[in-house]
Amino acid sequence: MSTGMQNAISRTSQSFAPYYDANVNGNVYTFGISNTALVAANAVATGLTATSKPVVGLWNDVGTGKNLVVLNATVVATTLADSAVAPGGFVWYKGLTETSISTGSTPINCSTLAASGSIAKVFAMSTALTGLATSIVILRPSPITILNAAGASTAITQPQGMSEDRVDGSIIVPPGGVLSLMNQVATTTVSLGVSITWAEENITS
Repeated sequence: MSTGMQNAISRTSQSFAPYYDANVNGNVYTFGISNTALVAANAVATGLTATSKPVVGLWNDVGTGKNLVVLNATVVATTLADSAVAPGGFVWYKGLTETSISTGSTPINCSTLAASGSIAKVFAMSTALTGLATSIVILRPSPITILNAAGASTAITQPQGMSEDRVDGSIIVPPGGVLSLMNQVATTTVSLGVSITWAEENITS
């Protein structure tokens, strides 16, 4: 058996994560923030326009020549206030042909750990989709769930820990695309840690 074949088998074994090849080639990016309070604009109920703020999301500008292949997203309830109002379920929303968004953070390359190289802009909790030309629309619900009822009259501990949506490439954000994870009920009584990870792949005809 050739060395190349042995290496390929090794990479696809349980010794390595499923995204090893994309990561070692420098194509995987991530972004996350911790312990940030939800605001009304994170919720679908307050609108789906340029003033909305994704719990976590991505924008891929027109003309990049790359697809953003979403791998996973995580949400962790880090703080619950007294009598916390549940944020409801989480839903993915999408937009197309967006060219004028002027906001967003710079992602981290998962291979180099440097904040460089990505063609995407990422949004998390506090950043609005400023410049969004049209309203985003529902794509699909997310299995992420952190709190399904109001909290107690005193501060409570959230026992569920991390909630993850293993997208595993089943959502692709094309050039001009926007992807936004939003909660359903406006609340400011829950703080979250969030992250999103994706691979950037050249579009081939």
